Amino acid sequence: MYYTKLACTLGSYLCVRQNGGSNYREIIVYGNKKELETFKNYVKKYTSELEKRNVKITYKESGNFKVELYGYDTELKKTIYKSDLEELLDLIDKMPMGQIEKNIRDKFL
Repeated sequence: MYYTKLACTLGSYLCVRQNGGSNYREIIVYGNKKELETFKNYVKKYTSELEKRNVKITYKESGNFKVELYGYDTELKKTIYKSDLEELLDLIDKMPMGQIEKNIRDKFL
């Protein structure tokens, strides 16, 4: 857990310092009440994986379902129109800071 926090802290520190970015990655989920409730239940099995990657999830009511991933730099990285967190987790692991964090996790956890 210590190294996960260290990796996430390093990633967020570099982005905030250089780009005025965020301390975390953010996933914003848009949908109607039923879709949001279903997604919240779906997310429960990914809690530890999201925590390892320093991801915060925000839910917003909307007419159309979509999931947006924002990086530490607060830029939109990907929009998907299905409940597929594995796709987003893979994308995070391929990002430059994601690779650094993953290497730290793989070496020390």
